[in-house]
Order: sequence, then structure tokens, then C-alpha cells
Amino acid sequence: MRPDLRVLLARGRVVRAYLGFGGQPRPVDRRLARALGLPGDRAIDVTNVANTPAAIAGLRAGDLLVAIDGRPVETVDGVHRMLGPEAIGRA
Repeated sequence: MRPDLRVLLARGRVVRAYLGFGGQPRPVDRRLARALGLPGDRAIDVTNVANTPAAIAGLRAGDLLVAIDGRPVETVDGVHRMLGPEAIGRA
């Protein structure tokens, strides 16, 4: 059973974390990624974060988001899938 379905059945609703940022996926040069010790060769180029939980946590337009909790990110949708209910309230 999918985790979302389990939560829905147990709580009657699905609660998701909200960061409130926009961005575009972009490649990172493999040599640069290796030299910096990045977990992958893709990143999210953050484009907007005004007045959102992401901004409060310190994310700014122009930042490159490369991983969350050590797990590489490749798309904004992928970031949302990584953030389950346990991420709510964490910075």
C-alpha cells in the first residue's frame, strides 16, 4: 500500500510539507560536482522564494538546491515527493 494511502486511511487526510519555492532543474558539471562532493550532477536553480517557509529557512533566489537530507534532488516535483508529513516544522 502506498504511504499516502496509509496516511489517508489512518488520519482521514494527507498532510504535506510546504516549502513555497520555485525553480528549474539544471545540470551541474560532473567534474565540479565531484570536486565539491555533491551527491549528484543535477540541481534545482531556485528562482523565487518570497515570504515562504523556504525563505524563512534561508533559501534564496539564485541558490542551487542539490540535496535534501543527503538525497540528491533533480526536479521540484521530486523535492515535493521527498517531503512527507515528517518534514513539517523542520528547517
